[in-house]
Amino acid sequence: MLRIIFTPADHGRVRLSATPHLLWETVLSIHRIRDPAPDARHRPWLAETASLTRRPAFRSALRLLRQLIPPHGYFPDFLTPLHGRSDLESSVEVVTRTPSGQLDGDLRRLGRNRPLSPGALELLTEPAGGIEKLATALLTYHRTALAPFWEDLEADVRAERADRTRLLLDAGPGALMATLHPTIRWLPPVLEADYPVHRELHLRGRGLLLIPSAFCARTPVAFADPALPPLLVYPLTQTSPAGPRVTDKRHDSLARLLGSTRATVLRTLTTADPTTGTEIARFAGLPVSTVSEHTVALRQARLIETRPFRNNTLHTLTPLGAAVIAVHSPRP
Repeated sequence: MLRIIFTPADHGRVRLSATPHLLWETVLSIHRIRDPAPDARHRPWLAETASLTRRPAFRSALRLLRQLIPPHGYFPDFLTPLHGRSDLESSVEVVTRTPSGQLDGDLRRLGRNRPLSPGALELLTEPAGGIEKLATALLTYHRTALAPFWEDLEADVRAERADRTRLLLDAGPGALMATLHPTIRWLPPVLEADYPVHRELHLRGRGLLLIPSAFCARTPVAFADPALPPLLVYPLTQTSPAGPRVTDKRHDSLARLLGSTRATVLRTLTTADPTTGTEIARFAGLPVSTVSEHTVALRQARLIETRPFRNNTLHTLTPLGAAVIAVHSPRP
């Protein structure tokens, strides 16, 4: 059991990651490769990844990472630094600059329950050479196994963030934390989560960063070192709402008027309003670039309104857009 204990100051300092964490997803995806009973949502990725083991560079990278990431239990905190997450190269650079004290402490913690692997021992005895090999392995593995899927992961996490933000505004932080995942419970002032060992994490005014993850499964994950910035990586459910459904396009007058894709984009805004382009793409099953092209046309036709919101753009139906949909909706 993991018990995260809040103070009154922490309630206003709960944050939600806007993007997938590059290195948390990298590490947790290693767990999914060796999982004997993977979730159904991971099976397509596993099928794609299985063929990559024929590549010598990928096989070598995977071998080293598996030496540092055991099938269950603790893995070194330095593999998933909180800072430097803007791109893969800068994230890996943060790993290479891990202070020697943390590197040594994390590896010795790793060796408490099992003998250290050759890769871990090299990091202890020859850190300069070992950390260079680790950086190469992280870059090779991520670019080969995760980069082709990264746009989809980003779409899922951004949609999750949008859903959670609306819940926060509508019902407050308690509702947000109470509905994160079936394995997580909000029992004020404690956020309680299923966990392989018993731990208590006292926030003491530092707040909590919530990181939804596509490759986290079953139970959430947190740093082992309580002195590190408090965070909770939790499983992303990825239960996307069904997109607008048209059973017979021959009788869909809106699709004949606007084109089937543009009609789908417009109808999506009736089910999730206001909506980002990434959310539209996720709901409608379309590439983000395609959605962007069609929202421009719909805005020029005054069927939708678009406005900036922080680092994103929100789309809403105009009264004209709602009227067009109503006129061209099938009648009983």
